[in-house]
Amino acid sequence: MRVLFTPAPAHLHALAPLAWALRAAGHEVRVAGPPGMADSVARTGLTAVAVGRDRGRAAPGWEVLLDETSPAALTYERLHALFTTCVHEPLALDDPMLDDLADVAQRWRPDLVVWDEVSYAGPVVATAVGAAHARMLSGVDHWARLRSVFLALHEELDGGGADPVAAWLEGKLARFGCAFAEEVVVGQLTLDPTPPWLRPALDLRSTPIRPIPYGGPAILPEWLREPPRRPRVCFVDPAPAELPEAVAELDVEVVVTHPGTGRAGGATAIPLDEVLPDCATVVHRGNRTAMTAAMVHGVPQLVLAPAPGADPHRTAALVRQGAALATTCDDHADVRFRLARLLVEPGFAAQAARLRAQVRAMPSPHQVVPVLERLAIERGRTGSAAAADDGPHRLHV
Repeated sequence: MRVLFTPAPAHLHALAPLAWALRAAGHEVRVAGPPGMADSVARTGLTAVAVGRDRGRAAPGWEVLLDETSPAALTYERLHALFTTCVHEPLALDDPMLDDLADVAQRWRPDLVVWDEVSYAGPVVATAVGAAHARMLSGVDHWARLRSVFLALHEELDGGGADPVAAWLEGKLARFGCAFAEEVVVGQLTLDPTPPWLRPALDLRSTPIRPIPYGGPAILPEWLREPPRRPRVCFVDPAPAELPEAVAELDVEVVVTHPGTGRAGGATAIPLDEVLPDCATVVHRGNRTAMTAAMVHGVPQLVLAPAPGADPHRTAALVRQGAALATTCDDHADVRFRLARLLVEPGFAAQAARLRAQVRAMPSPHQVVPVLERLAIERGRTGSAAAADDGPHRLHV
């Protein structure tokens, strides 16, 4: 079958292992995104298709409510304001992107579109061309959780309020003569890379998928071939003043990585996925990539004051699992104290190993491929009119 990926630039590497698995299974894969992402796609070994235009990163202020769990705080007015802000800013789907992607899909005729959770061009265009579509998460599914709360409150109003997300997507779909359906918001299938203890209870068709850490092309440095002689501590994107104070008086070996630099700079970055297996602990600011990679490799974590856009819900859940500690970065003595605890108390390593076993028990991207093949047959053009088409996009399973 033909599979079109539509990732947000920041989430490209999280989707790449699934794209590779589909290619290895014999399927055709293309990755569509803004022109500035094309080189990054090509460096993953996948085929890039430039669509739309490059846009600046949206301000993170709209994300404040996404991890809210208090029922008292989740009022109709607050949720309505959140979704209104989202459709006008970070989730805004401009016409150049939609037009270009629709042209690509109409010409190439994908059987399946795998779209990033914040890339709504994917499901709109999939609906327009009759392709099946699956939503790929990059973290906890707060969006669908809050959407379900909003819809319940909206139903209580008996049509007395507006649904900004539905209204926004209705306008985009109408350009192709298509009607709105809730599956355009949450996907016909959700691919969830989070472990069971992080997933909200939702009435959605979904499948877990094991996260495979990947940071782009990298060269393994020679020093990394040897095991560390002292406990190795990995700092991810630290502030310049953090290092000397945090490790003072601790007999440790320090490694500093910059995943952001790795994404932009190709093979010059130290591969985080190669560093962590030999680390005793990792220190980061709620970095989603670092947090996931640490869980995959069973490394205890110290989470400093989260950076903008980080998910405090995810951090709190990790601490409750006993595999991490959290603190601010203002008190260097406290940072050093908690770092020492992670290094000497065996319970943290044991709990991190338990989480690693949970993550590794999740279906691999290779195991998820048949799930996507069935989805394409059940929900896409492949399962109906396209089944009689002898063209190159015909699905054989």
